[in-house]
Amino acid sequence: MRPLVSIGIPTYNRADGYLKETLESALAQTYPNMEIVVAD
Repeated sequence: MRPLVSIGIPTYNRADGYLKETLESALAQTYPNMEIVVAD
């Protein structure tokens, strides 16, 4: 099994599409063992 890779995305009151684009980019990765953490 491959090591777990964590993607941390900090955000604060964003309504400009930044979060959507960032999540789409993170989800498009091909690495099989990852987690995405969004913190507001």
